[in-house]
Amino acid sequence: MKLDAHILNALAPLPLPNLRSAKLWQRLTLHALYQKPGSVRIDQAPWQRFLPGIDVKVLNAQDSTETAIWRMQPGAKIPPHPHAQDEECLILQGSLLVEHVRYHVGDFLMARAGESDPIFYAPDGALLLIRAGLRPQIGG
Repeated sequence: MKLDAHILNALAPLPLPNLRSAKLWQRLTLHALYQKPGSVRIDQAPWQRFLPGIDVKVLNAQDSTETAIWRMQPGAKIPPHPHAQDEECLILQGSLLVEHVRYHVGDFLMARAGESDPIFYAPDGALLLIRAGLRPQIGG
């Protein structure tokens, strides 16, 4: 038997008082398994194809509102569409071209209920955080 294995076998674990041991075990398991209610880990939510070149990962859908990440491949377009509710869009990566104006990372776009958006074009691709009414059925 190796010396380190012999030493490990000779050592007895130090018993902890039951209450202390139970609290420590609870803290360790909660830390290892805990996920804040309502949180979404990026690898747990599936990507869903919405339009050609556009995938959506829903983070929260409640009542008639959805918060999602939209991943647009280079050259992807979102066709013109109306809004029944306010829509908020934050550009996380890439850029969007909207009516000859280019929006970059950190830019925030807002469409009010009743407004219609023109074509949104991602010449180099984009990652967007969008909070809006549930996705409409728009053709592509």
